[in-house]
Amino acid sequence: MADAVYDKIGNKFEIAINNISERLVETKTFQKMVQNVSNKYVLGLACGSGFFSQLLIQMNTKKVVGVDISSEMIRLAREKNKNTDRLSFQVYDIFDMPNLGLFDMVTVVWLLCYAKIRSYLLLCSLKFSTVLKKTGFSLDTHQV
Repeated sequence: MADAVYDKIGNKFEIAINNISERLVETKTFQKMVQNVSNKYVLGLACGSGFFSQLLIQMNTKKVVGVDISSEMIRLAREKNKNTDRLSFQVYDIFDMPNLGLFDMVTVVWLLCYAKIRSYLLLCSLKFSTVLKKTGFSLDTHQV
């Protein structure tokens, strides 16, 4: 449904995004929104190079599985996170993603803003509901 545009710009994007002042605000906002994730299983959709996945590990999650459509962004994420078994990264379009298990939380950072039609938002919400535990919730940190 979407192209992997980040395959072409992955490393340059990573350098640029980490050097803008918005990253600090975004990080603090994300931390405040997720709050207590201690010992939780989290699925990070549109995880990019794993920045927020790493942040979740620092917040003491049990396990984070990051998914992104861009093989280059996942390559960067894996490269940066070789030394932990609490993080794993997979390349999938969320609509072609196999069953990865049930999660306490699904985080969605910079995915829904790519929706070109409203029905995409509904399809995303339905997909999120298939991977959440009954007490789980999804968190989108950006308005669409």
